[in-house]
Amino acid sequence: MLTATVCLAACGSTSAPTVAPLKIYDPTGKETTQVTSADLVKRSVRAGRDLGFVYLSLPLTHEGARKFQRLTRAIALCGRRVHSMQAIVVEIGGRWHRRIGIDYRDFPNGITHADKNGLEISGLTLANARRFARLLTGR
Repeated sequence: MLTATVCLAACGSTSAPTVAPLKIYDPTGKETTQVTSADLVKRSVRAGRDLGFVYLSLPLTHEGARKFQRLTRAIALCGRRVHSMQAIVVEIGGRWHRRIGIDYRDFPNGITHADKNGLEISGLTLANARRFARLLTGR
């Protein structure tokens, strides 16, 4: 009996939740800064509905917010050079889930308030927002 218990503890359980990796990046590859799962405050990831709008809230660590600002600033500068909106991609579990446009006229220095508010992704169904929150947190 003791051997089985040790094996389960050492081998892990098949019912343990799996966590899908998050990656936010420049799809052109020109900017190498990326925001990853390590930059999330996982315990605060939430899916919800407010005033009829569904959202997925992705709070970032201080370092994650700095990376996000660096990434979006590089995207905004590129947009200013070519006079068109550029985009970043949000990938969860290795699959693209959202392409987010960064308008260089609205955010000439990138998005700078992510350390206070994190990111909110809208335009999802409530079921998908909840599924992504579970994938990112493992709960």
